[in-house]
Order: sequence, then structure tokens, then C-alpha cells
Amino acid sequence: MMYKVNPISINTNGINHKNLVIIDEFENKVVETYCITGEEEYVGIRLEHLNPCHQYSYSFLNVDDSIYNEQIKRCKIIPERYESKIDIPYVYYASENSKKLFVIFSSAIEANKYNYLNQFKQKDVHQLYLADDNIDGQDTSCAYYLGNGNLQYEQKVYKLIEKVRKENQIDQKDVVLFGSSKGGFASLYYTFKYGYGSAILGSPTVYLGKMHKDNERGKKIIQHIMGDFEASSINQLDKLIINALKDSTHQPHLFYHVGEKEPRYTRHAVHLLKLIDETKKATYELDLGPYSNHNDVVHYFPQYAQKAINCILNS
Repeated sequence: MMYKVNPISINTNGINHKNLVIIDEFENKVVETYCITGEEEYVGIRLEHLNPCHQYSYSFLNVDDSIYNEQIKRCKIIPERYESKIDIPYVYYASENSKKLFVIFSSAIEANKYNYLNQFKQKDVHQLYLADDNIDGQDTSCAYYLGNGNLQYEQKVYKLIEKVRKENQIDQKDVVLFGSSKGGFASLYYTFKYGYGSAILGSPTVYLGKMHKDNERGKKIIQHIMGDFEASSINQLDKLIINALKDSTHQPHLFYHVGEKEPRYTRHAVHLLKLIDETKKATYELDLGPYSNHNDVVHYFPQYAQKAINCILNS
């Protein structure tokens, strides 16, 4: 497996002759050095022999009297893999000791873009990062981890989670789904539908139809996912999480963060949590952030999420 770095595309402070170094972030030391001129189209970094349980970054350094002087900020190496039998890309960090699997759903609209890697830095757990399916890169072509007109992407995601879980002999109750906004929708949906143990949620979308039906961008998203914009399709999207909850035969625990004045609390979480209280289909703790703009979730969710991660790992 090859990870490609383009030296020309990176600002290296005008240094023409330098070294590209691979840094083990767990041990904070240089583990490989590539001598380059800066004129290469790319430098290929082979990943097979790097420890899959560690995280790595790269930087460009000058060598002066055998002392490395770092020239630019370190950049993460994100070793994207591809499961050909399932037809899905992903990023995976293994653990040598843990029996916990964290599945992190990206909130980004772009395919092959992963979030929250810093959230799990130096956490000794299995980490599976997933990106949404997006066939043409447009923000109206995202699939909410469901699919476009056929829900096929959902089955690919589920098969991959199960493959990683079973290969590492991890119990379903020890699978933790993690995400915000769109990633929060996926975390809620898959937790209830597929029997996973817990979810860490940042302002998740719950009612997907209502969320998108009243604007042109949203209508295109519904059309893309469902294949049409019929009232029945909108209603089906709204009931995805609700039906998965009602049909669930287990009782997951939810770490639920949302802005106290944003619509994803007043129009989504309030109703969902009331249903949970009535049905006892889950346990939860609610963390309300002091904001009304959904975009502010990025400022408040990570701190809460870190507490939730530590709570799970210490339990």
C-alpha cells in the first residue's frame, strides 16, 4: 500500500534540498527518511511495514551536523485503504490490546474525506474512519451513508464494520459509533438498526426529510437518496431512525451533545429523547452547548466527545 506525497505542492520555505521524514506520533521519533530534491512529482511512502497500531505524520527537514531542523508543520499520513470485495474506501488503525472498536462517520460532504482523527490521537483502540458516498463531489450528491436510490451504500458500510469487528473478535456491545451532524445521523441509525453498544453524537440530524424538504439544495439531496421527491419518500426518511429505534431489541447508551437553541435540539433531539424516555429503548446523557448556530458544533462537541471517550474506555 502506497501513500503519495507531492513535495512541489507544499510550502517548504524555499528549501530546495531537504529530507522528507516519517514520524511515529506515538513514540515521537523519526522512523524513515527520504532524500529528495523537491522536483519529484511525488514521493511514495510504503505503509505495509509501519505499525498499524500507531499514527504517523511527515515533515520536511534540513540536516545540519546530523541535527534535524523541522522546516514545516507536520502533516498527518492518512492511510486510506480499499476493501475490494465490498467496494468501499476507509481508514483503519488497529489496536494490539483493546477490545473496543470506534467507528467514526465523517460529517464532510466530500467522498474520501475523514474527520476527527485528532480526537483519537494516542488512544489505544481500534479506529475505523468512514466517508460518505458521493458520486460527483457535489454537496447535493451526498448519501447520508444510505445510498443513492437503493440504500446499497448502507449495506457496504455495515459489511465493513462487521468485517473489522469479527476479525478482531469484538462484541457488538463494544462497538461505539461516533459522528456529528450527518455523521451523527449515521451513528444513531446504525446503532439502533444493527445492535451496537453506544454512540457519541454531536448535534445529529434525526428527521432527514423535514430537514431538507423546504429548500432547493435539500430537495436535491432527497431526490439523490430516494430517487424521487414524493411525500412518501420524505416520510420514509423521517422515520428511518424512529423505526430503527422502535424495532431495536437492545438498549444502547447515547452520549448526546447539541446546541440548546439550535433546531437540531428543538426540532429533533427533544422529540427523539422523549420517545426514548417513553420506550426505554436506550439510555442517554444530554449535554447542551451554549449556541444556536449549527456550525458551532465544531467548537463545543470535541471537548464533550473527549470526556465521553474517556468514560467508555474507563468503564
